[in-house]
Amino acid sequence: MENPLLIAIHKVSMGVMATIQFPTGKVPKIGDIVILEGISYKIAGVVFSVNPITQGDRLDNNIHDCRIEKL
Repeated sequence: MENPLLIAIHKVSMGVMATIQFPTGKVPKIGDIVILEGISYKIAGVVFSVNPITQGDRLDNNIHDCRIEKL
């Protein structure tokens, strides 16, 4: 996947979560490899917000929360 922008990264009980803005037209899928700040990660999960107002704005800007694993 090309040029994703890392917005935030958090360690949580189930691993590492990252808020990532993806290029227009690119939707993250489990197994995709992304390079964030020079480090390669595999997407292990994609989390969708339950807040419809926030989720709509995030989807318009192609921003997703993903569980990531360092390669």
